[in-house]
Amino acid sequence: MKKVLLLLMLVPLITATQCAKEATFGLNVAVHDAVSNKILTEGVVVVATEGDYSEQLEDFGGNGAFSGAIEREGIYVLRVSKLGYQTYTSKAIKVETDGSQVIPKNIIVRLMPK
Repeated sequence: MKKVLLLLMLVPLITATQCAKEATFGLNVAVHDAVSNKILTEGVVVVATEGDYSEQLEDFGGNGAFSGAIEREGIYVLRVSKLGYQTYTSKAIKVETDGSQVIPKNIIVRLMPK
C-alpha cells in the first residue's frame, strides 16, 4: 500500500518535470547595414507592437540578435531604428503557438544608411 501511495505522489512530479520547458522568444531580429551587410548592434532600437502592447527587444548576447515576445503569440509590427539610418517599419508578423509554446519568427532587417 505504501508503494502505491508513493507512486501516486510521484506521478504529478514526474509529469511536471517532463512538461517543463525553456521560455521561447517569439521574435528574433537580426539587424544589418543594407549596403555593407555588416551586423548592427550599437545604438539599434527594435520595438515590437501589438495593439496596446509594446516591447523593446533586447540583444541579450551582444551579437545583433534582438529577441522578445517571450511565449507570447500575436500579430506584431516591428519598428527598427538607429542614428544615421532610415527607420524601418515592418508589415504584420504573426507569431503562433504549436499548442505548447510559441513558434519563433526569425527576421532579418536591413537598414538603409541616410
